[in-house]
Amino acid sequence: MKELLFLLISTVFINNIVFTRLVGVESLLEFTKSRKLAKVMVKLLMGITFLSSLINYVLYEFVLKSLGFEILDTLVYLVVIYLVAKFTFSLLKSKDLKDYDDVKMYLPFLIANTAVLYSSISINAGLSFSEALVSSVAIPLGLFFMFYLFSSVKTRLDMADTPKAFRGFPILLIFAAIAVLALSGLNGLV
Repeated sequence: MKELLFLLISTVFINNIVFTRLVGVESLLEFTKSRKLAKVMVKLLMGITFLSSLINYVLYEFVLKSLGFEILDTLVYLVVIYLVAKFTFSLLKSKDLKDYDDVKMYLPFLIANTAVLYSSISINAGLSFSEALVSSVAIPLGLFFMFYLFSSVKTRLDMADTPKAFRGFPILLIFAAIAVLALSGLNGLV
């Protein structure tokens, strides 16, 4: 249990996949526009990541490995992620029309999100079932941490007198580098 808590904290803050592996960077500019959108997207990402990691773990361990088809793992992961995302959106459409209207244009992003795929591929790293599930929850939480951090900084930078050459994405990259340095200082704690 203690190891799982350390894995959760480490994945969210210290080994955040956006900062350390540049996974999920495609969402950096889009979902840092508003915190409300970031919250809704992270809820969807968490559900999709958790369900797809659960299904992908079972498929990898009990079907692909036993049949010797480990080479097809990424293809299977992509199909499962697509089906889970479509299922999630159909549930959202039938239950809560307001949230569905806000996020329906982001369905392709959720299907092709590299963070969801990274969570499934990390199963191949030899994670146990419980570690894979904790990781599938921690990765979207790390994305939310990044979204929240960047949206806070972005709103302050929009009001600041930033030099013209650094406005927009360049100053966010500089902030990301500083954030990586700050968070890497926590590396020895967990």
